Amino acid sequence: MPYVQEVFTTWDPGETDPATYLSQTASRSSFTDLDRDIDAWHCDDKGVDHFAGDFEHLVDVVISASVAGSFVDVWALVNVLDDTYGIYLADGDYLLVTCNPQNNSKVRFAIGECDGGDLAYAVDSERDLGTYYLRIKRVEADGDYGTLYCDIYSSDADRTNEANALANLSQVLHTSKKDFRYIYCPSTDNVPLSNLTQTGYCENLNLQEVQLISPSSIASAEAFGTLKVNHIIKPTGIASAEAFGTATVTQVQIISPTGIASAEAFGTPQVNLIITSVGAIASSEAFGTATLQLYLKPTGIASAEAFGTPTTVMIVEPVAIASSEAFGTLTLEIYIKPTGITSSEAFGTLTTVMIVEPSAITSSEAIGTCHVRVEVNPQNHDGSVGWTDESKAYDEDTGTFAYDDIPAGTSSDWLTVNRELALTCSRARVWYSRQDGDIGEPTLEIHRDGAWVEV
Repeated sequence: MPYVQEVFTTWDPGETDPATYLSQTASRSSFTDLDRDIDAWHCDDKGVDHFAGDFEHLVDVVISASVAGSFVDVWALVNVLDDTYGIYLADGDYLLVTCNPQNNSKVRFAIGECDGGDLAYAVDSERDLGTYYLRIKRVEADGDYGTLYCDIYSSDADRTNEANALANLSQVLHTSKKDFRYIYCPSTDNVPLSNLTQTGYCENLNLQEVQLISPSSIASAEAFGTLKVNHIIKPTGIASAEAFGTATVTQVQIISPTGIASAEAFGTPQVNLIITSVGAIASSEAFGTATLQLYLKPTGIASAEAFGTPTTVMIVEPVAIASSEAFGTLTLEIYIKPTGITSSEAFGTLTTVMIVEPSAITSSEAIGTCHVRVEVNPQNHDGSVGWTDESKAYDEDTGTFAYDDIPAGTSSDWLTVNRELALTCSRARVWYSRQDGDIGEPTLEIHRDGAWVEV
């Protein structure tokens, strides 16, 4: 059963946009020439701790133009309404998927966590402009505090099979399991860097969440919250001894609420509600007090709330009669197969937990973050592709830093800083390399007598 997609035009509080960088239709949230130093986002308030536990979100992302060093969050979860750079400076928390190319007219996705102001990222390789189909999920059983995943596909059809992904990014989460309130799609980081723009849109965002349903005769106070219960329904007119006497009750009712949460999923999520008995059972064949157990897994039905008058469908399949199962002179076995449960998923109490084993993480998906502080009192820097917040390397504040995400097996770009008045040299630069998950010793060079000299 498909889930209902997000309607961007109904999001509240909606967009923060100082000009006309953002626009929305029902299924699409667009951004045009969105620069890094613009404070802009489109947001929906889902309620305190709404994004708790495991989740899986689907979104289609189109990037039609990009400048090297641009930075647009195509998906983010936060707890305060601020740009992601502001949340980082305030030692806050967020999860995000961003597009941060290092060359013009390219796409490079990354997933990241800000944990009390500490950053951790996993970065994809660069790809061509175009349309990409993302599957974003958090699995809290993976690692001490959960793991954030993002699988990147070239088509919606490929997204049904993890093995078809162009890349499988993963980032282990830190210090605690966190719940989030707001969702952004899209947003900027709002760092003080200009002329770093992107154009594109996010489309068909699907949070794959439980949709509230209201069967007939359920009062408004009996809404589907988060409580999960087993319901016992007894047909009317049954004596206290639970005997059916000569009453005939044969019902199979199927209720399929949309959007069962991922922890309760049945493949393509459906809930099959089975009510059954055989007709004309003599009083000696009483069911005792355990009549018609109903297993129901939509959320929040209190134990005293009936469904009103059920709509019935006959789905009863007799099979070979075994003497040990006789009901008077009639024997009946019923096979119940809820839709979309694969053979490896046990029924238990009609709840199936989906077990996801992400594929092996390649070296390009296990990176570190290099922090650099240069204590030579320079006054400015040469622009360097790859380094973020370069000015923080010489702002005389040891609490801030420049940083570069270094894919395994490669090295960082040069970070070059300048002095206006030379002492023994006029410039200095530093770079790092990384092999097998470890960031190596830095290489430092100074510029004197017209040449770079390693020190």
